Amino acid sequence: MSNEKYFRSGLGDLTPNNLLQLKLINEQYLPSSVLSKIHNDTTYKAALKNAEIELVKLAYFNDVCCGGIITSLESFEDSKNQRCDIISIAVLQSYRKLGVASLLLDHVFMQCKEKKVLQIRTFIPVVGNEQDGLIKLLESKSFEKDELVDNYYGDISAQIYIKQL
Repeated sequence: MSNEKYFRSGLGDLTPNNLLQLKLINEQYLPSSVLSKIHNDTTYKAALKNAEIELVKLAYFNDVCCGGIITSLESFEDSKNQRCDIISIAVLQSYRKLGVASLLLDHVFMQCKEKKVLQIRTFIPVVGNEQDGLIKLLESKSFEKDELVDNYYGDISAQIYIKQL
């Protein structure tokens, strides 16, 4: 018998029945000033709608819901081309560095390519070095640092990262 540990990770659909799990994960991960901007009924209603087109997912590790991603499709000004905005990507602390966030991002990349989306954009709150792990992950996935938006989350600025597809 082998001493190797077996780990299983995967993605699941967001439904009205598991929406609270995503909310709770975001509450654990995101700073309160960021939550006040995205943590509302409008965001989660839109998330359920975007789940139908495979752009919102929950992540599971050994059958435990431990992360999630919320995205939305936006049209470029004066164009029928679309951009995907990552509203939130969150993984519970004890499940980080296990490939869960990569699994979520890779799924979104695949869906965006199928939908012929030209660009993926995310806003990262500038709060000390709390986001360093996420920034390293984004940079490893070919995201490039763009502009800094002052007071995007109330009193917290946001650094924009963009990936061209």
